[in-house]
Order: sequence, then structure tokens, then C-alpha cells
Amino acid sequence: MKYINLSEFQVGRKQQAGVMSVYPLFAEDVKTPLAKFEDIKFHGTSGYGTMVFTNRSEHPFILPTGYAIITKQLAQDHALPFASLLAPESKRHIHEACCIQQTQGGYIDGSKVKSFFILPLYIRKKHFEQTVFPRGKNPLWESPTDFARLWEHISDFQSKLVKRNEGNLVLFFNKFMEQLTQFNAEFEVLDGQRGAVVLLNDKIVGIEIAPTHEYWKTVWNSLIRDCYGSEVIRLTMQNLIEEFQASQELTVDFSGCDSIKAIESAIEKHYQKGIQDLKERLEDIGRLETIEVDGSKDVIRNNSFGNIAYHIVKAKDADIYGEVYCDKDSMIYCSLLF
Repeated sequence: MKYINLSEFQVGRKQQAGVMSVYPLFAEDVKTPLAKFEDIKFHGTSGYGTMVFTNRSEHPFILPTGYAIITKQLAQDHALPFASLLAPESKRHIHEACCIQQTQGGYIDGSKVKSFFILPLYIRKKHFEQTVFPRGKNPLWESPTDFARLWEHISDFQSKLVKRNEGNLVLFFNKFMEQLTQFNAEFEVLDGQRGAVVLLNDKIVGIEIAPTHEYWKTVWNSLIRDCYGSEVIRLTMQNLIEEFQASQELTVDFSGCDSIKAIESAIEKHYQKGIQDLKERLEDIGRLETIEVDGSKDVIRNNSFGNIAYHIVKAKDADIYGEVYCDKDSMIYCSLLF
């Protein structure tokens, strides 16, 4: 796929718990100077579908795709279905945001917000399928500020789980937060990690790449809990996949092992085979032909700065969607959904 370059990354040992497994991806921090999360201030919402941020750094910053604010305030929760760039030393009103609490009015006071969520995988992917690359319909660009465009996807995602047909995402998180928190305990961030490949029942469902190790540490808990953990709950609760368990036995043949050293060697061979198989799958993904959103569209131009270019892509003959930031020809951020 165009702009997707994983060649610099080293693949680590698989971490697995039940039906979910994660392959860590290791690389040095990007050389592009970027702001840090602590340089960014979320002011709140200034209108339905508009989130306001300030970047106090002299460098640009990339807000992760799916960035969501869910609060106990009497205010409409909001999310950014696109990765969004904040220019250096600037205040930006992002008008492509979406309301994610259909029946609640009011504007968010950002001074009371201490944390963020990431939209569930199902909702993120549906937004690409039906809004950005719809079949036989006008794409998002005809009405880019439709703040209600996620309500249908939220309702479809959670109606059977919370037994209410509403576009209020907080209902899902209120009900399942204890189970979701389990995912944070099962998977760990490793030194030098800048990304991960996430699989469910050995099927790749996402590839996430951050620009720095610190950025990765900041977004990982929300990614594994809110985005990918929510998909496990959706699939298991609807009997679409086997139940998630706290652990899963390592499927290694120890029949020929007659010592501890032989057992250790068998385990290492098992992990290395998994890593090699994954590398081959990633190479196949890299060769896929790509469709790209026109760079003249506002959502592309507004999220690019200087040499940092924003791209929204889709595999031509597959339901694979991605967002990529490149500094000239170097990929610095990537989120790819399968």
C-alpha cells in the first residue's frame, strides 16, 4: 500500500491472551521534530462537531485518529474520526469532529478533562466504509461537518450489547469498562516500542504506528482497551467469536524435548516462526494497490503542514483503510484498519 513502509521496524515476540494477540514493532523515534502530548491543550467544544485545541510548542503535533472525549459533564461527548494535525504555536477549531452522545446537549469544558478515549474499531472502520469511501454514494467531502454521522455506527455497534438503540457511546463504556480494563493488564508496552500489529484469532485487524516511544506509551492503553478490546467484547457477546480468556496455552510440540534447554529452544523456534509468518503477511499488505483521497480536499490540506503530508488511503480490492503521515518520503505515523 502506498506510503505504508514497515521495513525499518523489528517485530517482537507475540503477546497473547485468548483470541487477541499483539506483535510489538520496534524502531527509533522519528527524526521529524514534533510536539508532545503535554504541549497540547484541549479547550473543549465550541459547537456541535467542533473541538478546540492549542499547540503551545514550536513543533507540529499529530492527534491520534479516533481521539475521543467522554465526560460526566452535562455536555455532548465528541470524537475525531480522523487523525488531525495541530500547527506549531496555534489554536485550531477542528470542524470535522463528531458528536458521540446523541441525546445529550451542551458543550465540553476542556479544563475539566484529564484523559481521552479512542473510538472502537468497529465505529472507526464503518466511518471509512460508509463516509469516506462509500460504494455508490457521495463521499464525506459533500458534507464534511455532519456532526451526527457516527450515531448510526455507534447504535449498530452497541445496540445488542447495551439493549438500547442510541448513538450514545458512553453507554457501552459504562457497562463494560471493568472488562475492557482487563486488556490493559494482559498486554505490556516494551522499551523501544513504536507500534503494534493486532490480531484476533490470527486475523490482522489493525496496525498502529506512533512517531515516538513516548507517544506510543501515551496512546497504547486507550488503543488496546477502547479500540481493540471493544471489538473482542462485541464479537464475543454476539457469539461471533470464541470467548476472550485471561490466558491461552502455548501450542508448542514438546514431544522430542529431553531437557530444559531443548524446551527453551522449541519455544523460541515457535515464536520465531510466528514472527517470520507475520513479516511475510506484512510484505503482502505492502504490495496492495492503493486508492487515495484527493490531496486538494480540505480534510487533507487542513491536516498537513510544511513537509508533513497527511494521506487517507484504501486498498483497491480489499476492505483495508488507513491514515498515514509522511515527512517527505518517510512515514512518521500510521493507523491501518482491516
